[in-house]
Amino acid sequence: MLRKLLTTICAVEVLAPDALIDTAEQMALENPDECELQSWVLPGARFEGLAFLIMMWRSEASYSSFKKFLGIIGMLA
Repeated sequence: MLRKLLTTICAVEVLAPDALIDTAEQMALENPDECELQSWVLPGARFEGLAFLIMMWRSEASYSSFKKFLGIIGMLA
């Protein structure tokens, strides 16, 4: 279930990163209209989504490592 949800999010990040970034800005910032989107953000988001997809679907061991990685990021956040 988690893998399917993350796959959907990563696919959106690869195919339409601007929609995902706009949604995240609306949720995270008090005044998202004051933000300026840098030129490297969209290619970076696409790369991140693709890297996460590869990590999730390459093998069961890489998926297990990916879940641990997400857990560490969640604890730091």
